[in-house]
Amino acid sequence: MKKSYYKEFLAKDEFKIDFATYNDCNGVYSIEVKPLNNSKLSVNSYDECTTENPFKISSPVPMVSGNLEFEGEDVLFVVRLVLG
Repeated sequence: MKKSYYKEFLAKDEFKIDFATYNDCNGVYSIEVKPLNNSKLSVNSYDECTTENPFKISSPVPMVSGNLEFEGEDVLFVVRLVLG
């Protein structure tokens, strides 16, 4: 039986998720990034997420390469990952 791991942490202002750093656990299956205050957060310089509309990605195949960059000013946000 395959195990899944759940990782949650807080980040502030700028943060980068590099999928290669999670290859020791077979990659990332799901990501959710949600600002904790009423601020907007930019994802890879073109997409925005808010408290009401968090950034979410899920995949049946693990994400093992590439990265996502999150930017904002005075933004505290929670990052939730499901790892395989």
